[in-house]
Amino acid sequence: MLKLLGLVLLQIQLSQPCGPHSEWVTRLLTVYGEERVWMGLSGPRIMFELFMNHESQTWTILRTNPTGLSCLQASGFGGELKAQGIET
Repeated sequence: MLKLLGLVLLQIQLSQPCGPHSEWVTRLLTVYGEERVWMGLSGPRIMFELFMNHESQTWTILRTNPTGLSCLQASGFGGELKAQGIET
């Protein structure tokens, strides 16, 4: 039973990379040139952040819990930020 639980936890970790928030921020900046362009809260305890590199057009979304553990939620290429106050 413990072996099965370990395999399930390993699969979760492999499918959703997680690590300390500070390490994610450093890696996104140094490896991908991405900087945080947006941050929001989901309830009082979960933070979501969007990091982007405007030149290469790569982006990453992180989810961070109150202990500082951040997990990759999505990443990709392309897109644009809508300027605040402009209707489409």
